[in-house]
Order: sequence, then structure tokens, then C-alpha cells
Amino acid sequence: MKSITLFICCFSLIFFFTDCKKNNDENDNGSPGMLGEVGNTWNVKVNGIYDLSTKIIAKEGNVVTLEVSYAKMTVKTLKFGLIGNEIVDYVYSQGNTSEPFTMVKFDAKVGDMYNTNINGISHRREVIEKATYHVPALNKDLEMIGVYESIPYEIPSTYFGFTVREIYWYWHPDYGLVCVEFYTDQGEFVKVVFVDIDV
Repeated sequence: MKSITLFICCFSLIFFFTDCKKNNDENDNGSPGMLGEVGNTWNVKVNGIYDLSTKIIAKEGNVVTLEVSYAKMTVKTLKFGLIGNEIVDYVYSQGNTSEPFTMVKFDAKVGDMYNTNINGISHRREVIEKATYHVPALNKDLEMIGVYESIPYEIPSTYFGFTVREIYWYWHPDYGLVCVEFYTDQGEFVKVVFVDIDV
């Protein structure tokens, strides 16, 4: 896993990040189990400055609504879909559930690509690795699927003062997004650490 940190589902999902270290112990795989249940929460620190949290507040069919909070104040609500063994987001589509963008498929192979079109701009995510890392917030070694995303300059990507250009998402079928690494447009490394994952 690269020592960059990118941010969740293109923008305001800074909250899902965690610091991961490569290991070769436990090997968990499967389909999303209790991942989409109402009440699940993730708490995160970014560069030791921001205290962010996210919580699933609603579930309608395959669509879950997340509430992102900073300093106990609601910042934003976001929608994601859990469709079979696939997680999609509706962030770029501004919540329009007729325009999903695949984040990850849990039966993915390295080299798989997920494509979409955003305001006439072609955009892609690519599966770049399947590897085992240690997740401090869970005190576990988990096999993760690494998905790379490069955000085109034509697409706005400034959140919490960061303009994000490259994102590495690390997914697990039971815990969801357990690690994110990203670089800003200035080449700045941003460290985002999960302090608690409760699913």
C-alpha cells in the first residue's frame, strides 16, 4: 500500500480513514454482512486536527444514508448503495441514485476497472491490489482490496481545505472502508487515522 492517503468516495468522506500496515496473517473474505446496518459508526482523526465521525442513519432498500459530523455538528449526508457484493456511491451524482459509481466489488480481481461519466468527463477507478494489512482500530489483520482513483482536474475536489487528486481506497467486506490514502494537488501527504470502527 502506498504511503499516500486518499479520501473516501471522492470528497467529504474524510472520516473513513485508517492507518494500515502490511502484514500476512489473517485472511477474511466474503460479501458485505452487517456493513449497511443503521447505527454503524466510524470515527476518524485527520492529521491530529480534525475529529470526524460518520454514522448510518437510514437504509431504504439497497441505499444507505450516512451522516458526517465534525465537532458534533452535522456537516453533510451522503448516500451509498450496497448491491449484492458491490458498494456504489452517489457522491458525484449529488445523491441521484440512478447514477451509481462503483467503489468496489468484493469478488474483484487486480486490474478490474469501474468507469463513469461526470458532466461529460470520463472517470475511472481501478483495483490495484489484494493484500493483507494490520488495522489498528480493529487490532486485526485483514485482507483488503485496494482501489485507485485519480480525480480529473475538471472535477471539483476540495474538501476541508484539501484539494484531492489521487485516492487509494482500501475495502473489506465486513468492515467496509478501513483505510484511505491520498495526495493533494500540491503533493501533500495527508494522514487520516480511524480511531474506532463499530459495525
